[in-house]
Amino acid sequence: MCENSKELLRSDIVFCFWSYNDIDHMVPIIYRISNDDSRVKVTCVIFNLTEDYHTDYRVQFLSSLGIRIIHIADLCGINTALFSRSRGTKNSGVNIFSRVYSSLSYRLYWKKVQHKLELFYKDLLPELFFDKVFSQTSGILVTDHQLNKKYDSFINYAKTAGYLTVAVPHGPGIGTACSSRNWDPNDEISLTHRALPQLQTDYVLYANQSQADTGIAQGLSEKKQSLVLGSVRFSKEWILKQKNILPDIPLPVLSPKVLKIVLMATKPDGRLYKEELDRIISYIAAFPDTFLLIKSHTRGEQYDFSGKNNIRVVGNDIPSPNLIEWADVTFFTHSSIVLESIRRDKPVIFLKRATQDRMVHEQVMKEWAVICQEELCHFMWQLIINKTCRTYSKEERTNCLRSYVEPKGVDVLGYYSNFFLSQLKIIKEEI
Repeated sequence: MCENSKELLRSDIVFCFWSYNDIDHMVPIIYRISNDDSRVKVTCVIFNLTEDYHTDYRVQFLSSLGIRIIHIADLCGINTALFSRSRGTKNSGVNIFSRVYSSLSYRLYWKKVQHKLELFYKDLLPELFFDKVFSQTSGILVTDHQLNKKYDSFINYAKTAGYLTVAVPHGPGIGTACSSRNWDPNDEISLTHRALPQLQTDYVLYANQSQADTGIAQGLSEKKQSLVLGSVRFSKEWILKQKNILPDIPLPVLSPKVLKIVLMATKPDGRLYKEELDRIISYIAAFPDTFLLIKSHTRGEQYDFSGKNNIRVVGNDIPSPNLIEWADVTFFTHSSIVLESIRRDKPVIFLKRATQDRMVHEQVMKEWAVICQEELCHFMWQLIINKTCRTYSKEERTNCLRSYVEPKGVDVLGYYSNFFLSQLKIIKEEI
């Protein structure tokens, strides 16, 4: 993804991408920094050993801004074009035997390349990494809240070498159970429940005060490290910008009288009653003039509703914002993505009866919860009759955005950009 010129890799700020979550919540920050000061050199390093994200619309957007996107493979001389082939690029062999032979040969070759990359990553010294990606013996390394041994080695080296380190949040965490938020470090039950190792970065940024209070109580960060700046992913500025860069993906074109529903599925864990959710899905699909798209989580359950003509399951290749834009109403169990629907002021239904815990957002959002079948039936008929009917009040919407997305104010991206640019200025003045 990057030319093998060492000079091209030089940067002032380096963002570490590990998963789609990192891309989701770091790209808006990078966009605003680039917009505020184009002189700042930013590099994004992808650490995922099996994915290069070269087709991701947000990564492509950063590339269009001139942001350097490199893969860890670039640092060890592996051609990242191999990644696209490893995901099954079709071979145009003359016959089936040549195609099978070519495919098997490449799979064996890719396995060797993958092994080489894994060894390189395992033995990658922080000194080598910092030497290749930073413009001088100073700069800012940005990771997420992930407790990662490789990140830890980079952070520990950065502290001794004079680099600043910052951990940014994945999201606002509104789908977190209240039991993990009401955490008391002096309580023995809490201590065994969710005590966390401390992030060693100089700063740990949080989306909101509720998230920060929990992180501090659980030991993820100390108060002096912690700073609340808001949720960039669901900021007003980014939602508006994102509309202009979303890929044009065809979704079902239906009659205006059909109620278009999207269900944001979540990864499987003990907080979800899967059998109840399946029953709810079948119940919803039984209503007349309805069509349901289920967005499966990247690590989620497999759904099979092949016998239902008005249910379709889609994967991670369709961005959630496209689905929310398409849908008349969004259903969810525990996911922060519904904040995009709230930002757009579109109907949302919380399927509380399929969850085991009380979620953080329930402290603010109360009207959208479905506790029994009668409530679900009521919401469904309301939406069928009037697709724009409110499922939460305007007051709840305002309080939700203020509490979890913009606790400091509307200019969330500006707060993040000002933080990084001011820290970079301090670093350069000290050199």
